[in-house]
Amino acid sequence: MPNRVLEIGELHLVGMRETFTPETLTQIPTLWGKFVPRLPEIRDRKKGWVTYGACRATSDKKIEYTAAVEVVHSVPAPDGLTAFTIPAGPYAMFTHVGHIRDIGATWNTIMDVWMKEDGYIHRNSYDFELYDQRWSPKTGEGEVDIYIAIERSRK
Repeated sequence: MPNRVLEIGELHLVGMRETFTPETLTQIPTLWGKFVPRLPEIRDRKKGWVTYGACRATSDKKIEYTAAVEVVHSVPAPDGLTAFTIPAGPYAMFTHVGHIRDIGATWNTIMDVWMKEDGYIHRNSYDFELYDQRWSPKTGEGEVDIYIAIERSRK
């Protein structure tokens, strides 16, 4: 089911972070609406039109989600934003095609079906969505790549 399994190098990101419950995940677009106007404040951004939605589960079953952009190297974040690094490691990459409102179903299939059937377990790291020119923020339509931090099951 994944497009491919690949090794990703470190990603240095700066973004705006909030914590969501399963019931409040529909508020993630509001976070993006607050973050995008702050893009000009971020120094040393990598060139190109690429943004990231980095997420990880918290110990209390919530989801920490960061709307972010990649920077050339680790830099201090402007007030109200967060600088962090996603460590290098293996990832399974999937492509969601269609409207962004349906991306949750793609995530659920990855986590509930593929992860259980293909001999991988989740590695304790960020997962992330990569938004590039294939996705339109105006229409909400297009392709979004989803990267899941993985390792081979020790069974």
